[in-house]
Amino acid sequence: MELKPDASYVQTVEYAKGGHATHSGTWKLTPKESRLEGAHVVLQDAVTFCSVSGDKFPEPERGDRRVETIWEWGRMILSFNPDWQGFTRQ
Repeated sequence: MELKPDASYVQTVEYAKGGHATHSGTWKLTPKESRLEGAHVVLQDAVTFCSVSGDKFPEPERGDRRVETIWEWGRMILSFNPDWQGFTRQ
């Protein structure tokens, strides 16, 4: 996932059995709603290409995806549930 300063993003996935796919879209930032959470990056029209194990879905799933921002060790990062399909921390 690459978030660009012009509010666009590019998703790239490498399938476990070979091949890859990409998708691009736009993102927006929504303010935090309470003191207990961060702001959210909303990936508009994001695509889920494969399972956590890298198996390609017959038909990719589309929809907005909200990812929370958190402050960690002096820098802003995106928080995610590692059980969500297609997300791993690099």
